[in-house]
Amino acid sequence: MYYQGDAVASGGHIEFNLMNYINRVGWATYPERVRLWDSSSGKLSDFTSHFSFSIDTLGAPNYGHGIAFFLAPVGFQIPPNSAGGFLGLFNTTTMKSSQNQIVSVEFDSYPNDGWDPKVEHVGINNNSIMSAVYTPWNASLHSGDTAEAWITYNSTDRNLSVFWNYQTASDPRDNSSMFYIIDLSTFLPEWVTVGFSAATGQNLERHRLLSWEFNSSLNVKETKGKNSKKSKIIIGIIVSRLDIKDFDDEKQAERLMIVGLWCAHPDHNLRPSIRQAIHVLNLEAATPDLPPKMPVAVFHVPLPSLTSSEPSSITNTSLDAGR
Repeated sequence: MYYQGDAVASGGHIEFNLMNYINRVGWATYPERVRLWDSSSGKLSDFTSHFSFSIDTLGAPNYGHGIAFFLAPVGFQIPPNSAGGFLGLFNTTTMKSSQNQIVSVEFDSYPNDGWDPKVEHVGINNNSIMSAVYTPWNASLHSGDTAEAWITYNSTDRNLSVFWNYQTASDPRDNSSMFYIIDLSTFLPEWVTVGFSAATGQNLERHRLLSWEFNSSLNVKETKGKNSKKSKIIIGIIVSRLDIKDFDDEKQAERLMIVGLWCAHPDHNLRPSIRQAIHVLNLEAATPDLPPKMPVAVFHVPLPSLTSSEPSSITNTSLDAGR
């Protein structure tokens, strides 16, 4: 992971904002660019972003501002003066600019006058701080609880969908899904940066990313010429809420190592879901029965003599939550 602003790996998760200062921004992004569509064929990628996170309102009556998953041009940086309701992605100059190339899903815990609906909400934003579609949501009702979210894009239907639930405090009366029809190739460049941004304003709240999986269906050329190969992007980050310094028992350490190997299984079909991994780490389920010898993972490493304008891509990988 690549961290900007306040964001840092801490105790098995990612912390986005300093709690002893106001108006803070933190980013955690995948360090390599990701291909969203193919300019030569016009083919768009399907993708799924599956992550778990928590927002702690710290028991305060006033809190803010939220966390967002975003796709933006490669090289995009935290804009100046983008804390608070801009969620680290916009500022007063860019909030409505036609030159924007940012699509995001926001968990917005503070309704800002001028661009937000009158309620806290989950929204899908297209090149603007204003949500194209949204549904009401309340951060304080789920304060500190682990949320699990899925953001999927179906390139055939141009359907960007969001679904989320909570580990302990889900309410069946809540609307916990939405969708938005959008041709991403119209609004985003071929290659993008993917990741998360979180911000605070005059009021504070704590934002944590606990895990993240991202996969894309678009084949990416790894080399050129007759030996060219293709692979699909698979990014996996499993961040446990357990802190290694708390391990005073060999069994706990062994369990964490087993889950880590399970999550990094070269065959993605045999990897656990986030919920399965958390249940095992929390001693709520038995450890998996892994084979004594795991299949060999395949990594593509470009030779120094090769030149290409495209980045190397990883066929299967498990990333540590570190700088």
